[in-house]
Amino acid sequence: MTAASEPRGARAHLVAGAARLARLCDGSAVLAPIPRAVLGMGGQAFAARARNEAAAGVSAPHPLARMLLEQVQRPLSELPLDAARAAFKQLTGLLPPGDVAEPVPFTLTAGGHKVGIRVYGRGRADLPLVCYFHGGAFVLGDLDTSEPECGAIASISSAAVVSVGYPRAPEQRFPVPVEVSLEVLRQVLLAPERFGIVCANRVVLAGESSGANIALNCALALRDEPRWALGGLALVCPMVDLRPTSPSVMHSGEHLFSQADLERFVASYLSAHDAADPVASPLLAEDLTGLPRTIIISAELDALLGQAGHLARRLSDAGVDAHHTTYGRLIHGFLQWRGILPERLDALDRIAGLTRRVPAAARPEERQEALDRPRDEQPVSGDQHARVGAGGPRPPSARG
Repeated sequence: MTAASEPRGARAHLVAGAARLARLCDGSAVLAPIPRAVLGMGGQAFAARARNEAAAGVSAPHPLARMLLEQVQRPLSELPLDAARAAFKQLTGLLPPGDVAEPVPFTLTAGGHKVGIRVYGRGRADLPLVCYFHGGAFVLGDLDTSEPECGAIASISSAAVVSVGYPRAPEQRFPVPVEVSLEVLRQVLLAPERFGIVCANRVVLAGESSGANIALNCALALRDEPRWALGGLALVCPMVDLRPTSPSVMHSGEHLFSQADLERFVASYLSAHDAADPVASPLLAEDLTGLPRTIIISAELDALLGQAGHLARRLSDAGVDAHHTTYGRLIHGFLQWRGILPERLDALDRIAGLTRRVPAAARPEERQEALDRPRDEQPVSGDQHARVGAGGPRPPSARG
């Protein structure tokens, strides 16, 4: 899918976003001031610049993408940790807010860690449930940076959304974020009423970037357990192969994360662990069969684009109902740009459509009956799952 032309009224949004951007970036050593050319550039000038770049063989970023990219003076991976996280959080809040659901915060304990979650759209009967894992290359993101997309998904799809604030590297390295996320997910599915969720038998897992890695791992872990029934999987700009030689398509244009950025963040996350471990890189899982309907959303100017395409092909080859959409001229993280971009709204509509199509699974009392069954009586499909140390279950990377 290619980017649409600039809609009427878009310049007003651009100017409002640029003014807010200028206020946020005033005096910052990390983000540059808004160039006067961006503040004063109208639709015709944007189109003219795009035509010139296209004639030169350059895939021109969308005007909003360029506006954001021009704020970053230094690669995020080269900044001190606190400064990189602050800059990443600023970039996700630069544009005017949209009309989204307000979250309710909770804190729970998982794997010995205090984990924050936010619940959007709670309290309404028989809503689908979306469990969302934020992006940020395992290092930068948090519950705040994922609020734009989580609130929008709840509003557009009329779903309850649980955003999981899993531990980040380097404070907690692989495999802790995956293990803790899986335990949080189990707690939410086991007792949804604890979080104001009426029912959890229509479940979609979703995530962006590193969060897509965790969502896919959780889907693989729960795939063979009859007490959980997943109805869908939504993966945005997925970061699912952490090897330095992972399939990616590097364009001549610009990126929010360069390949060097990604490698530095991955090194912080993995430490001494092998990037070829199928839990670290779930694209390498031997068996992807049995996963629910999956949508993959990617951006043309994203260093991870090749991974998205490879994952879509592997899922289709495994018999999964998988659909891959790439949005032209956009960069990594575009789902966080709030309600002003048609392509972003289309991507959110695709996630909402997946959520609305999820059929009801087993009734809660049937699920509880499975939960009450002793663990040694729980049916297991195929060989036993692999495990990580003594800390609990490891998401299955392969069978056999």
